[in-house]
Amino acid sequence: MSGINLLKVLIIFSTLSAPESSYSTQHTLKNTSDRVLERRIGDVKTTQVAVTDALANALSTTRVSGGIIKAGSDKGEVRRLMVSGPRLRDLLEAITQASPQYRWEFNDGVVNLVDSSMPPLLDMHIVEFDAIGVKSAHEALYQLLERPDVKERVAHLKLNTGLKITTGGIAMPRNTEQQFNVRCRNATLREVLNAIVREQGHGVWLYRETHWDKHHGFEIEMIVP
Repeated sequence: MSGINLLKVLIIFSTLSAPESSYSTQHTLKNTSDRVLERRIGDVKTTQVAVTDALANALSTTRVSGGIIKAGSDKGEVRRLMVSGPRLRDLLEAITQASPQYRWEFNDGVVNLVDSSMPPLLDMHIVEFDAIGVKSAHEALYQLLERPDVKERVAHLKLNTGLKITTGGIAMPRNTEQQFNVRCRNATLREVLNAIVREQGHGVWLYRETHWDKHHGFEIEMIVP
C-alpha cells in the first residue's frame, strides 16, 4: 500500500472513531448524573417547607455536593412541595414546580439550584485558583474571597462581604485532618464554589444577596456535613 493510500486509510479511521469516543464520554457522564439523581431522599410525598432548606437537607441525606443561589424574591416562605417519588430528582422537580423562579442543573457531580437571574459576582471570571492542602471548605472559601480580583469585583458591585459557616447535619463530620486540593482554570466563581464542595467530598454552598436602602450585601454559607 502506497504512503498516500495509507494516509487516507488513517484519516478515514480517525474520522470514524472520533464520534464513538465522544458518545462514550457523554454516555458515561449521563450514567453518573442518573446515579446521583436517583439517590433516595426518603418516602416524601407532600410537605410544606422552605425550598432551599428542603434541598439542603436532601443533599446532606444523600451525601451529594450542591450549591444553592437563593433568589432575591425568595423570602424563605414555606411552600407546598408535591414530591412524586423518593428520589433526589423528584424533589428537584417538585421545587421548580412550586417555585418557578428556580431551575436545577447537574454540573460535574454537583447539583445547583439556580435563580432565574445569575448574580454578577457568581458569574465573574477566575483565570486561576489554587487552594492546596486545605482542611475545610471554609479555608478554601476564605482564600477565594481574599483574592485581589474578587475583592475588586465585590467593591465594583458595591457589595458588603458576608461569610457564614454551618457545620453539622445528618452525615458524620468530616475528618479535619484530611487535606484536599482545589485547582480551577478559566472558571466562574460559581464553578470554583462547586469545585470546593466537590473536592471536599460532599457539602453545600448557599449564596444570597440582600438589598435595602443603601445596603447591598452578599453572604456565602458553607453547609458542611
